[in-house]
Amino acid sequence: MTKQPTKYSVIELEKGTKLPDLTGDLKEALKALPALPAFNYILMRLRMEKAVLEAYYKSSIEITDQQLRFTQIGLYWLGYIEALLKTLTKIVEKPRPANDDENKLFAQMQEAITLVK
Repeated sequence: MTKQPTKYSVIELEKGTKLPDLTGDLKEALKALPALPAFNYILMRLRMEKAVLEAYYKSSIEITDQQLRFTQIGLYWLGYIEALLKTLTKIVEKPRPANDDENKLFAQMQEAITLVK
């Protein structure tokens, strides 16, 4: 089996369009997105659109080839965008020791619990 040559495509962007570097500040801003209601609304909207397309794809018996391709493409891109957003906004939680306030609250909760034997 021979290796296929790599094929390249030229992609034209609008003049002045440049993806900014992923700096520390930008990473922190991306991590904050899941706390915003508008961002969560967009994610839910993407999931709903994907569910609608999946239902249409599974239940449509008589659709044209073009409708089938458009539905499959829509499902692919909605899944890709959702995965990309999840990857960019992923918060990696690291264990850390509790601070004094958290220790006090934990002690108060422990005192309020009554053990039943």
